[in-house]
Amino acid sequence: MHPIFRLLLLFFWLASSPAHAEPETGDDSIWPRIAQGMRLGGEQRPEVQRCIASYTESPAFLSVMLERAAPFLWFIVESAEIRELPLELALLPAVESGFNAHARSASAALGLWQFIPPTGRAYGLGDNPGYDARRDPVASTRAAFSYLLELHREYDDWLLALAAYNGGGVRLRTAIAEAGGSRDFWQLPLRSETRDYVPRLLALAAIVREPERYQVRLPTISNRHAAEMVAMDELPPGALQALGRVDPELLRRFNPGLKRLNRQTRVPTLLLPPSEALLLRAELADPIPAAGTGKTLRENWLLQGPEVTDSLRLATISAGFPGKDQDGSGQALTEPSANRSSLHRVRSGETLYSLAQQYGVSVQRLRQYNQLRAGAVLEVGRNLKIPSVH
Repeated sequence: MHPIFRLLLLFFWLASSPAHAEPETGDDSIWPRIAQGMRLGGEQRPEVQRCIASYTESPAFLSVMLERAAPFLWFIVESAEIRELPLELALLPAVESGFNAHARSASAALGLWQFIPPTGRAYGLGDNPGYDARRDPVASTRAAFSYLLELHREYDDWLLALAAYNGGGVRLRTAIAEAGGSRDFWQLPLRSETRDYVPRLLALAAIVREPERYQVRLPTISNRHAAEMVAMDELPPGALQALGRVDPELLRRFNPGLKRLNRQTRVPTLLLPPSEALLLRAELADPIPAAGTGKTLRENWLLQGPEVTDSLRLATISAGFPGKDQDGSGQALTEPSANRSSLHRVRSGETLYSLAQQYGVSVQRLRQYNQLRAGAVLEVGRNLKIPSVH
């Protein structure tokens, strides 16, 4: 590509990107968004209070740990919201790995979510000479949330699901039997690691929810994507040359699952800062998908992975389609326009996620537009306002 064209592309991105238009304010911080989606509670438990005291006694450690989340936290929160999970779960990598994607335990658990090899393989986290999916923040987050959802379906309790994630289902079922069938996490005879595991997460959630109360200054992390995804399942001609122009330190920081990059490397996606992603696409003649294609690319990727989407500009667009009458999927009462919302009458079986996917908007925006709390159940017959995607 001609250098002048590269400069023009970069200038266009800098001029049009809202992430660089103004400094971050409270409204731009991701922490209130996470706090708004919390629903596990438990901060009054003495076990949780002890963990809060431990965190607040080491504010520098807490700040450094949370700063490590900056490249990935937006994607983790998006993934949790799409699945309508309690947003305390977005903080779980702090307990698992200190938000260190390279963390490795003595039992060979690896990555943000500390998958051991057999569990990782069971959830599609493969390993090859050039790429380890357990260290891939996006792939491992998708796998972790799938695993946690399965555990929640089994135990119908998030604290028990977390205990099983940490200690295994066999140990949890044994503890429940020893407790006479009790399913109260706080009463179960669990091993000390698991007894501490859940309170540590709830303590961190309490601090994020009310940092002023605990005199903690949370690091600045924007409620905007720090990186974009470029689909790279098989490196096309010119990819290595184009990637050679990317700062190696940036490439390593955003792609901890990448071991080496050569013609044999097979990696589903690369995360890159938006300006670098734009230039790489231009080098590869990788067109940005146009809106209005009838696909919601962001939800498809975060839920299912690269197999459903060939070419993405993830996290900056969500291609969708306007509301319209559709058999079996609800009824839009008015046509959307650039200046007004449409209404959707909720039908049986519909969720915020299914409606967000149908109309090409985010779950968070739907929730905020209709003043719905996190975890709210949609009432059949209710009219929801659908924000315009234009």
